[in-house]
Amino acid sequence: MFTIDMCFAIALLGSSVFLFNLLVSLFKSLELLEGIEAEVSFKFMSIQGLSSFAMIFGWTAVALNLEFGVGPFFSVLAGSIAGSATVLLLRKIYKFIKSLHRSGTLDMANALLEEGIVYMRISPDGVGKIQVPIQGRLCTLDAKSYESTTIETGEKIKVVEVDNNLLKVKRI
Repeated sequence: MFTIDMCFAIALLGSSVFLFNLLVSLFKSLELLEGIEAEVSFKFMSIQGLSSFAMIFGWTAVALNLEFGVGPFFSVLAGSIAGSATVLLLRKIYKFIKSLHRSGTLDMANALLEEGIVYMRISPDGVGKIQVPIQGRLCTLDAKSYESTTIETGEKIKVVEVDNNLLKVKRI
């Protein structure tokens, strides 16, 4: 028979492992621990999930039984539901955090057909500077006139060709 004492032991064990992982993560982020690889960190996530389940399961079952007088069966059932919900919530949070990752590398091909303004005059045969939004950020880049005409500072332009790191633009 599953007793509340077992739930209490599971809660203590889960809380201890959870706290240990939290401290390791904190020290790692403060660069106080050296040599912990990314793979180990990923394994810590699964340990983090299991310890979170055990912690929430145990404390929920103990609290329902001791504070509210709920029987062991329903305490364990409610603890299981609460622990599972915690693991699902953690999974959603980690998935969301992972979706925030960006490489930060600027892909010049994304400048094609973007509109911007001339920052420094573009002469017919020369190179000037334009400001154009690429990948959600405003970039100041070298540009050349596509039609070999002068484009003055402040005029609106559109990128019509990308040639390595040089953008070819025309007035709009």
